[in-house]
Amino acid sequence: IIIQQPSPELEERVRRLEEVVKQLSPPPPKEEIEKQMDALALRRQLAARDLQNSRLHLELGFERLEDKRYEEAIKEFQEALKPLPEDSEASASVFWNLGIALIEWPRGDRFKNLTRAVEAYKKVLGVYTVEKSPESFAGAQNNLGEAYRGFSEVRDKEANLGIAITAYN
Repeated sequence: IIIQQPSPELEERVRRLEEVVKQLSPPPPKEEIEKQMDALALRRQLAARDLQNSRLHLELGFERLEDKRYEEAIKEFQEALKPLPEDSEASASVFWNLGIALIEWPRGDRFKNLTRAVEAYKKVLGVYTVEKSPESFAGAQNNLGEAYRGFSEVRDKEANLGIAITAYN
């Protein structure tokens, strides 16, 4: 057996490699990895809880809307929206019902309520396009028209009726 001595170049490369390895951070300890995994699980649990709460607020909003308790329905729908992505179908459904409550609410600042209803239906129309969901798009356009018709009772009757007619079409 012949044992060959490493060349000086090889010894230098090994030495440099050992220096690089010393500079690398050690892997996180097992406990740290477990903590991170626990944190991820906790975030998932919190997100699931937030969605459950959102669903509860939505159901309460439906009940309040049906009972014509519009101010309470509005609050419930606003709470239901908090954890939802604004461009999701879930949020579109909530915005839809929020818009109804704002249009129907006989108290408060009528102009402000109608402005908020218009904003809600514009968000709905951002999700329900004529290509993706023609029936939902048509319904949202109709409700947008109702909001503008309501504006005509508050101010700029002719202009807002014109906008309402355009929305209905």
